[in-house]
Amino acid sequence: MTPSTTKQALVPPPGQALVVFVRPTELLSTDKLTLLTGNGHFLGDSLPASHFASALPPGQHLFVCWAESTGVVQATLLPNRVYYVEVVPLPGDASARCDLLALSPRSPKWSSLVGWLSQTRQLVPALGPGQSYISSRWTEAQARVRAAQDQLSRLTPAQLAERTLQPQDGAAAQ
Repeated sequence: MTPSTTKQALVPPPGQALVVFVRPTELLSTDKLTLLTGNGHFLGDSLPASHFASALPPGQHLFVCWAESTGVVQATLLPNRVYYVEVVPLPGDASARCDLLALSPRSPKWSSLVGWLSQTRQLVPALGPGQSYISSRWTEAQARVRAAQDQLSRLTPAQLAERTLQPQDGAAAQ
């Protein structure tokens, strides 16, 4: 992850969706939390008090946080929209645990989003090295994705709603 020299506008490339992963807290400041898609593609490492964006094609997606625990958000993305996911670090036994929460106008933390984005460092993922890391641990990464899928199947309707980005949850690109 590389700090952005100037804050870049959060705008998706034409025909793509943009998903912004924001970790608003300094909690567990020594732990990075690795994020990947349900297909095992590296998205980025979430660092304390930071955010980063990933351009993705429209459609169904699964976002997985790989830490001592597994966090998961499912999403249906529309083109030319910006979506937000909160990365929540939690204390673990040996390292940080992780949860992911969908941020949308229906979530209680939605009003905090603008402040979080202005107060956190914007990072740019090092996709090549990140994907190399995931590829070197491919069996473990696939097991983590399966754990995320299993976790989704066990959530209550309220828990699932907190971890689901609906198409209309994306903000129109400006």
